Amino acid sequence: AFLKFASEHNLYAVVDEIYALSVFDRSEAVAPFESVLSWTDLDAYIDPASVIVLHGLSKDFGLNGFRMGWVLSPWNKNIINVLRCYSPFGYRPSYTDRIITKFLADREYIDSMLQISQGMLASNYQIITEFLNQHAFRYIPCTAGHFVWLQLPINACTKMLRARGDISAEEANSVKWTKENEVMVWDDLVDKFRVYIPTGQSFFSADPGWFRLTFSIGKDELQLVLDRLLEACSP
Repeated sequence: AFLKFASEHNLYAVVDEIYALSVFDRSEAVAPFESVLSWTDLDAYIDPASVIVLHGLSKDFGLNGFRMGWVLSPWNKNIINVLRCYSPFGYRPSYTDRIITKFLADREYIDSMLQISQGMLASNYQIITEFLNQHAFRYIPCTAGHFVWLQLPINACTKMLRARGDISAEEANSVKWTKENEVMVWDDLVDKFRVYIPTGQSFFSADPGWFRLTFSIGKDELQLVLDRLLEACSP
């Protein structure tokens, strides 16, 4: 639908496939990922020259420290030529180029690594969703990626406000999430519970109280995070 919309309004379609190889749900209900570049009927939706695909090392390969990504637009050489004009301002060291070139050329290793990675993501996703369901956290299910979008129970907010002396016990029942107390809860989580989860407003969330919880970490660390979150949200 968005490709047709872009075509009708003479727009470029920028497709971010940064999590393309981190699809961990292999159930029949989930369609396997297909890059827009592989569509044989792409021209039925949009002029392929208007399609720009983004990918990189940071997510699927866990190499965000290399600060390297790429732009693909096989049917529009003008876009690539324009980007080449800017690329000298973001050159990577030659040894980084050598390391990544050798890494990406080892297809057998990458296939094995991605299979292991997807299996670990699926296992950790199951752990975190079982926890969220058990403790009645609101969240948005996902089939790929490294994080879950969740809303903390309002108890996390009332507990923090009462500890600060901002509200009385009688006022606790009327507390609602706001952008201001979302930031205060985030600060409380970092300062008192040593848990860092970005606030929803960092990602322009329309509703306050939502956070992004990354689960692509070791199981012991993940369990520790969940235990501390539960403590922070307990009445």
